[in-house]
Amino acid sequence: MIFNNCYKILIKKILKPVAIFFIITCLSHGFIFNLNKAVAYNQSTLSWRILTTKHFNIYYHNDDNIFAAAVSKIAENSFKDISEKLKCPALKVKIPLILHDFTDSAYGYTNVLQNKVWISITPPDAFELADRVWVESLIRHELTHYLMGTKLDKNVKYGTGRILGWGILPMWFIEGVAQREESSWNEVKDSAVRTAVLSNKLFDLNKLQIFYYFNYYGRRLGYHIGNSIVDFMADKFGESCIPEIIDQAPYKINGFNIAVKKVTGRSMSEIFKMWQEEMRAKYSEQIKNRISLAGYVKTGSTNENYIVNDIGININPRFDCSGGCFYYLSNDARDSKRLSLIRQDKSGSGRRCLLENIEDNFFLDKTCGYIYFARKTLDLYDNLKSDIFKYNLKSGEVKRVSKWLRAQNPVLDYSDNNIFVVIYESGTTNICKIDKDGKIVERITQIGYDSSIYDIQMARNNESDAAMPKILFMNYFKNGRHDIAFVNYDKTSPDYGKIIPVTGFDGMILKPKVFYEGGNNYTAYFIKAVDSIFNICSIKFEIDSRHIKIKDFSPVTNFKESVLDFDYDFKNKKIAVITLASGGTDIAILDASKNIYGPGYDERKKECVKKYSVVNCNNEIEIKTSLSEKRTSEVNVIKNGDYHIMPYKTVPKLEYVIPMLGSQSSKTLYGVTGRVSDPISRHVFDFQTLYGGKYHNLAGTYTYKGFRPTVGVSVYDITRDLRPGVLENFKGIDLFANYKLWNNSLTISLFDRDISSNSISPLLALRDVKLLTGEKKDRGYSFKFTQYSAENTVDSEIHPINAHLINIFHQNSTARLNSFYNYRINRYDISKWMILSEKIKNTVKLRVYGGEAFGDYDFQVGGYRDLRGYSTLNLVGKKVMAYSMEYSHMAINEPLKLRVFSINKVYPDLFFDSAAVYNDGISKRWHSSAGLEFKMRVLIFKKTPLIGKFGIAKRLSDDKATETYTAFELKY
Repeated sequence: MIFNNCYKILIKKILKPVAIFFIITCLSHGFIFNLNKAVAYNQSTLSWRILTTKHFNIYYHNDDNIFAAAVSKIAENSFKDISEKLKCPALKVKIPLILHDFTDSAYGYTNVLQNKVWISITPPDAFELADRVWVESLIRHELTHYLMGTKLDKNVKYGTGRILGWGILPMWFIEGVAQREESSWNEVKDSAVRTAVLSNKLFDLNKLQIFYYFNYYGRRLGYHIGNSIVDFMADKFGESCIPEIIDQAPYKINGFNIAVKKVTGRSMSEIFKMWQEEMRAKYSEQIKNRISLAGYVKTGSTNENYIVNDIGININPRFDCSGGCFYYLSNDARDSKRLSLIRQDKSGSGRRCLLENIEDNFFLDKTCGYIYFARKTLDLYDNLKSDIFKYNLKSGEVKRVSKWLRAQNPVLDYSDNNIFVVIYESGTTNICKIDKDGKIVERITQIGYDSSIYDIQMARNNESDAAMPKILFMNYFKNGRHDIAFVNYDKTSPDYGKIIPVTGFDGMILKPKVFYEGGNNYTAYFIKAVDSIFNICSIKFEIDSRHIKIKDFSPVTNFKESVLDFDYDFKNKKIAVITLASGGTDIAILDASKNIYGPGYDERKKECVKKYSVVNCNNEIEIKTSLSEKRTSEVNVIKNGDYHIMPYKTVPKLEYVIPMLGSQSSKTLYGVTGRVSDPISRHVFDFQTLYGGKYHNLAGTYTYKGFRPTVGVSVYDITRDLRPGVLENFKGIDLFANYKLWNNSLTISLFDRDISSNSISPLLALRDVKLLTGEKKDRGYSFKFTQYSAENTVDSEIHPINAHLINIFHQNSTARLNSFYNYRINRYDISKWMILSEKIKNTVKLRVYGGEAFGDYDFQVGGYRDLRGYSTLNLVGKKVMAYSMEYSHMAINEPLKLRVFSINKVYPDLFFDSAAVYNDGISKRWHSSAGLEFKMRVLIFKKTPLIGKFGIAKRLSDDKATETYTAFELKY
């Protein structure tokens, strides 16, 4: 009953202020694909250039003309193909396409509001690659988003149709069409959809609308399901139904469903049911005569086969040399692919987290004394790089090896103790060798944008005294095909630096593990899709000076679930297998001395050898020098491109002006917000005007992102009457600089303000009559240091499951140049979130904050950010100390579903606050409150998020009053 009453109050308190809260703003800012991704804008001293073609302005840096020219050809060909398929109108302006640097963001995204396309110059993960060159896949995906926007903008001009259209079209359809144009259907997509269908945990249409807000696996699955449904619709109702649905969708809340019914004659719910039935039949047939991993483990002895109890995304298992434990990477069920290094006993017990925040690959040396790994770092210009570190397993010491190299996948060369790494460059990856100080001492390969190198390794020894040839093996991607390949790094060899494929299969090959058998003989284990299901296979081959001889091809496993990763312990005959599951991945340890394949192995092997062997298993492949790839050869591919290159010039343009209408503290507000910027956003000018009653906010900010630190200037004139008895009014100018290092942020500000007396303290005017007539000037400076670590999700601020916040603030305003105020402020705020349960994500938050003021400044404590329950009772003083404890329970999903507004997630939160605001120790008095908060995510049109809270607080001291409060902000 209590909860029901709270819930009624919650709905009443939320819907009123949210109902018209910046609706158009919310719609606009939400449609940046992919959402909520931080981007580094190549903030370097290197020059930018513009390559112009018939339909594109391509912005790039580092003087990489060859790669930019290749991109221009791909972009023009993609534009012609996709615009014809979608029946797009003729373009009146060129498309801004920005080639941006290595970042934490998606590999590509389209800002529909600003009409820009961003493409990363970094090749994506191997699992993201399909049947096209990686940069072509990215361009086709993002260009589809852009061209869909031109169709939506055809009837309603000036960008309004595009913005409204994105609110009408469901998210799965938007991304499904883009995925379909990006690449053909492949084994990765098929495995993801099959797992969801057969686990009976398939998203319904409502959940598919909001798949951006699911965890990492759910987000990827949403893309693939959307692709599958769009393919199904095109197959059943004709290719033209897709552009027709986009054209026919009226600008109504239910416009998409109306258009689907009009074009296909079926409702969307009917089509979705048809698709589900067909997929179940298809995937049920696929898994026939295959064994389940869970079933196989249960039938074996518990000492031979068992499942390691873990949750989330788990990859890259690695057995240690003793046979007592193994290592793997896990995201610990977090809502991101931020990986931790885990060590676990082979028995499945003794789980221990060794390292946080590392990249996909790590190297365990043969003594099991050190682990080499890559971790993302920031360079001098705030660009995200990836560097190599060395971890001592005995002492726990972490030593940084390289600095700002963009290096991954370290492999130790035991002959000279240098390290092989994959270096990410503009549009390509190459193998280099770095020394103990992180300097590049040798460049081994020189490939182009049409190729990518993954998972480099030296073959493992089965005998410790075996003489190892100087050969590195890898997963090699070229022109839409994966291969196991090798490169000779012996400088005395005529084949030095040449990449030579060993296999020649169709489809994807992933995660090769190669063992050296002595002489010229090798065995390679790898993951390959056999009839669309990824399983482990192996080949035996021999390499001599001029030939590769394939001796045997064998399937190793035959699971229903797709294998995503594995490792083989040759000494103890164990295999660690990671398979795709409905909520992430499963880990199992299997006895490799037994038949893992199951019944029918001999017949199945014959069929697999016939179907998947390179040529015939006993034939030889000659090593040809033409397989060597030189980047200069790209010139021949693009020499006929119709393009023109010019220096980059700053040409700021109006990106958007958005009407704003909303409610805050029962006051109706209206105005506009907008931005003027150059295409790469190095020069940004934001402006806003808001009016309503006694409230007005006129503000403009210019920011330049070409330096480190980022610098800018703000001008403002603000008047607001938001607290009882306090009319705030100030106008002035701030000069600021923001310096970022790692996860830290230091902001330095200089300010000059005209300011009302009670903006600083409501009691100052009562203390000194001169304040009512004197010059109201405030000049000074401030420092603010912040370190914040949280999940990369939209609700990280309302429910981080493992985070800490350190906020140290100093501000000084002194009486110079006729300044009116003379004060100093020191303030600190430290909080720590601790997860109690990975499964249900219950958390505890502990927070302590305090401060001391000198001169004409008093702290005012109260409100939803400080001492909750005291917003109507002013607590004023020169010093403040406060503590807070919170317990946040598991989330309530989808408690309110409306077409325009919906509450997507609620975290009930019990809290206790205590604070003392005083001038001296004698006057110190503690004030306490406790209550219930509902931290929540509200979605506008099931896309754009508002995050905030609704709370009920009871004062435990003073007058025992009860307060309710709300606080919401747009998150984009």
